[in-house]
Amino acid sequence: MIGVGLRLKSERLRLSMKQSEFANAAGVQANAQSRYERGERTPNAVYLTRITTFGVDIFYVLTGKSSAAPDVNLYTDEYDFIAKYRWLPKHERKLIADLANCLSRRT
Repeated sequence: MIGVGLRLKSERLRLSMKQSEFANAAGVQANAQSRYERGERTPNAVYLTRITTFGVDIFYVLTGKSSAAPDVNLYTDEYDFIAKYRWLPKHERKLIADLANCLSRRT
């Protein structure tokens, strides 16, 4: 199962922020941010509250389910796929979208 760290990184990338600028905005050192994203350290409530102020979906970070999207009863592997997809660079996300389009035409 995808952990808090990967979802946190996914949100940072969604916001197009470098790790150092995200850390600065959150009021932590860059090495602390790095440890959070690698799952080596657990962020505290003060940190989590701060990152909501610049658009991080805390519910998603903690649970893997977006607070913005309606509950569409996705399976755990589908949430995991979405989290991994969000982590990919833009050009790789385009490759995945192109592949999905090709596969959907085969039916």
